[in-house]
Amino acid sequence: MAHSNEMLFRVLNFAILGGILGYLIKKNAGAFFSARSEAIRSGMDQARELLKQSEVRAGAITQKVARLEGEIASLRQAAAAEIAAEHARIERETEERIRKIFAQADQEMQASAKAARQELKVYAASLAVGLAERKIAARLTGQTQQALVDQFVGGLR
Repeated sequence: MAHSNEMLFRVLNFAILGGILGYLIKKNAGAFFSARSEAIRSGMDQARELLKQSEVRAGAITQKVARLEGEIASLRQAAAAEIAAEHARIERETEERIRKIFAQADQEMQASAKAARQELKVYAASLAVGLAERKIAARLTGQTQQALVDQFVGGLR
């Protein structure tokens, strides 16, 4: 019986210890597990909110990227139009300059031709005068000169 009393004592001791432990666990563990459950719920709510915020940000970024692509296309079109306009302006200016150069060259050629014609006339006149002088000198003798002087003097009287 000593053995059975000891066993009963051990069982009773174990039951008391288990009861006290159960009471303490129930008393403290409930609050702990409740707080832990609340922290987990709060973390999950925060995670959902962060997920929503990140989805909103991702949507905004996607819209910005889409707008950027449109703006880039618009800038490219504007640049192409500007380049075409500049090309046309340069062509017009070049054509105008070429026209002015040709007009100036034409004026210079006309002036050079006029100067050459004038020079040729002067040269031809000089040649004609020289030829006339030689012909007169060849025909003019001492008697002819005297007759011309007499005739001139007679015309003066």
